[in-house]
Amino acid sequence: MKSLCNLTEKEDKRINKFRNKHYKKCGNGNRYLYELIGTGLGTIIKITCPICGKEKDVTDSDSW
Repeated sequence: MKSLCNLTEKEDKRINKFRNKHYKKCGNGNRYLYELIGTGLGTIIKITCPICGKEKDVTDSDSW
């Protein structure tokens, strides 16, 4: 997956898991919103379904 920031392997796996699991539950046509929040230590990454509003923090803070 390409991103505006470099994802760790853990973050990429968490994103894929959320998308695959959520697609089955919500029927979302593969549209997701990504929120990148810069901190002094690293970047917090959240993925949100624009259909139902379900949100998941996929940040790998171990990589900070």
